[in-house]
Amino acid sequence: MIALSADGVPIAYSVHGTGAPLVLLHGFTETSTSWEEAGYIEPFLRAGRQVVLIDARGHGASGKPHEPRAYTGKNHASDFVAVLDALGTDAADVVGYSMGGMIALAAALHYPARVKAAVVIAAHPFAQDMSPYRRAIGDGLETWLAIVEAQGVRLSDASRRRILANDVQALRACVANDRPDVRSASGVSPSASGNGWHRGCYFRGGPPARGTHRRPLQSS
Repeated sequence: MIALSADGVPIAYSVHGTGAPLVLLHGFTETSTSWEEAGYIEPFLRAGRQVVLIDARGHGASGKPHEPRAYTGKNHASDFVAVLDALGTDAADVVGYSMGGMIALAAALHYPARVKAAVVIAAHPFAQDMSPYRRAIGDGLETWLAIVEAQGVRLSDASRRRILANDVQALRACVANDRPDVRSASGVSPSASGNGWHRGCYFRGGPPARGTHRRPLQSS
């Protein structure tokens, strides 16, 4: 299924089951299929949740703009809202991994009424220099794969195929600009405890441990 974001970019999504909606957002260079491969869908369905998988702009079956200005946090957040609108859903819980975690944070920042609660994995709300990612994909996706696997990440053959199928120009646009600190836009600081943000957003320190080949990828 396709929803049109506010700037006209088509956003691909799929819906599984019925119940309270839970949106899953994948990491850089991957697609929403990574959540299925990692085994997360069935447990949520058994728990009575409706699972909504979104391909981030620049990835999977979604539109792939080549202009860096298309990849602002607000544009990513608008993609999330476009899918909720297409579903006729006022608000949803969201789980984001890495880049998906940054999108979840952006959604909570720009559209707080649309995010009931967010779990943010391997991501943070602070400013980030994206030049390592620009260098990593500068020579193509084979170099990116080599860097990822050199960190001890085991990629399935299916994951490698998904990553290599990416539009490199879209990925370069996605990381062309450094990420700003969300506080500069919102004026809201993380809580004194360091564990939370506002509106029920909670940070988890690393990727989910689900066994070999069982975690959404990639880093960013």
